[in-house]
Amino acid sequence: MAALAIAAWQVHRWAVNVPYWDDFDGFLDFLIRIGDAASLREKLAISAEFHNEHRTLTTRLLTWAAHAGLGAPMDFRVLTLVAAGLFVPIAAVFVFTFPTRLERCLAAAMAGAFLFSLQHHEVLFWGGACEHVSSVFFAVFALLALQRPGRWSLATGLLLALAAAFTLAHGFVVFLAGAIMLCLQRRWRDAMIVAAVLVVAAGLWMIGYHGNPAHGTLQPTLQQARAILWFWFGMLGTPLAYGQRWVAPWLGIGVLAVTAACFLAAGWRDRLYHLGVVLYALGASLLIAVGRTPVDPHIFTGSRYRLLTCLVLATTGVLLGAILRRVRPAWRAEWILAALALAYAAEKTSAHWNRGRQLHERLMAAARYYAAHHTLHGAPTELYYDLPKAERILAESRRRGIHDLAAVGRQPAP
Repeated sequence: MAALAIAAWQVHRWAVNVPYWDDFDGFLDFLIRIGDAASLREKLAISAEFHNEHRTLTTRLLTWAAHAGLGAPMDFRVLTLVAAGLFVPIAAVFVFTFPTRLERCLAAAMAGAFLFSLQHHEVLFWGGACEHVSSVFFAVFALLALQRPGRWSLATGLLLALAAAFTLAHGFVVFLAGAIMLCLQRRWRDAMIVAAVLVVAAGLWMIGYHGNPAHGTLQPTLQQARAILWFWFGMLGTPLAYGQRWVAPWLGIGVLAVTAACFLAAGWRDRLYHLGVVLYALGASLLIAVGRTPVDPHIFTGSRYRLLTCLVLATTGVLLGAILRRVRPAWRAEWILAALALAYAAEKTSAHWNRGRQLHERLMAAARYYAAHHTLHGAPTELYYDLPKAERILAESRRRGIHDLAAVGRQPAP
């Protein structure tokens, strides 16, 4: 509860209503274009367009509905608060799906250490990164529904899996993880339905696909494959590396080995749901590595990628505690692991305590500069890579009542 309270206070204090980077294309320009669309079909087509190799349909539809329904200007703090709020149901389903009381208590400690953590500062304080939480939200509930037999559960799981896939591209891994989970339950018919929906959805998703040239191109070489694997290992090990980038890939290899050993020793049949979540998190991380390695093979430490890895680490911690409790009850391993989780949470809180304030101050400095000079050229913080385009979007957003950055910049400092 302390970790949740700290994260909630930080988000409330430092959420900022300033567009940054992807916010210009993904939200402001989108609302301008959808306002010009003449028909519902055209609006839906604009909502489903590619944005950096993703179709962020769910986020765009929610943004459009909120803006059109409430008639209020775009407030990026709302996206921040929604993303932060989604951590609560993600953590709740993580905790309460473990079969024993001991495991649920350990899961609560692990959730506090790995999920309600300020190391996720990008998704906690930047509204444009909200998809990285909402995609996980759809995924964990899709797998929860798919695990349960019945037509309605299957239909609910498929709808949530589609929502995950049309939030971020690696959401498609939910279908694969769900199909594996159903096969392990010997629900062959349901697994075939999930696979068929995956093929159809992926085919529709690929229509008109085009990548971002600035993100580089994958090369079918052994060197590129090695770089992708190293990026993936780095993602898995980053939360445990304490800022030491060189050791992160080696730790990631260890995480994979320990996670696999824990599922084999603890009994994966009783924990199919968590096996599905871990398979999804690992597969989604691998897809992110495929997409981001050509951009920069060293950016695996990015904060917005850590939620997937932290789900794996939290699950492994719970399973390790359950195994040690069974094999060495005198060790009281659950107390040792809970204490380690507390120490980990304290270190991450200390290390990332000022992240929200720093981002708030940087973005507000740019907003105040824009309010004073009516331009982003020369601003202390670069809000977007194409400044003339950003200024055109801001001017049109102000004219249409979508967002007024100058008004934000004139607000007194809290």
